[in-house]
Amino acid sequence: TFEGIGKDLGISRETLRNWVRAERARRGGGITTSTEKSTVDSPPTAEELQAGNEALRRELAAARKEMQKLATERDILRKATKFFAQEMTW
Repeated sequence: TFEGIGKDLGISRETLRNWVRAERARRGGGITTSTEKSTVDSPPTAEELQAGNEALRRELAAARKEMQKLATERDILRKATKFFAQEMTW
């Protein structure tokens, strides 16, 4: 269920449901009218959830790698600024 999976991921069921709807819309699933049987509200399959989870894990790993790179660049710039500031005071 959305609630159980949301708990596992640490998000609300509505957030998960919105993500699923957005992904289905992106894939061309669209939203049906209220008189039609809606496929958007049906729970995603385990494979869909696992694929989405893996994609999020890859995205998180890439973001963490980028954050580490930016932190290193920031530290280098701080040290360079300190070095050149000391040179100017001589």
